[in-house]
Amino acid sequence: MFGLKDKVAAIVAAGLSLVLAGALAIVWISKDAAIGLLTAQNDKLQTQLDRSNADLATCRVNRITLELATSRQNAAVAEAKREGEARIAALARTAEAAKASAATARAKADAILSRPPATDDACADANALIEESLS
Repeated sequence: MFGLKDKVAAIVAAGLSLVLAGALAIVWISKDAAIGLLTAQNDKLQTQLDRSNADLATCRVNRITLELATSRQNAAVAEAKREGEARIAALARTAEAAKASAATARAKADAILSRPPATDDACADANALIEESLS
C-alpha cells in the first residue's frame, strides 16, 4: 500500500517533527531561563526601590524635624535678643540714675564743704554736717 516514497516521506516527517520538537524544547527552556533571570532582576530592583522609598521617607521626616528645630532655635534667639536689648536699656537707665544720684551727692558734698563753719564748736558743726548730709 504504501510505497517506498511514502515510507521515506513518513520517516523524514517524523525526523523533522523530532527536530522541531527538540528546537521547541530548547527555545522553551531558554525562554524559561530568561524569564527566571528577568524575574530575579525585577525582584532585586523592587527591593532597591523599596529601600530608596524608605530612605526618602526618613529624609522627609528628618527634614521636617530639622525645620521645626530650626524654627524653635530662631524663636529662642529672637527672644534672647529681645531680652538682651531690654537688659541693655534697663542698665542704661540704671547707669543714668546712678550718674544723676552721684551728681546730686557731689553737689551736696560740695555745698557742705564750701560753707564756712557755723560756730566755733567743731563737734556741733560736725553734727550739723552729719544731719544735713542725711537729709
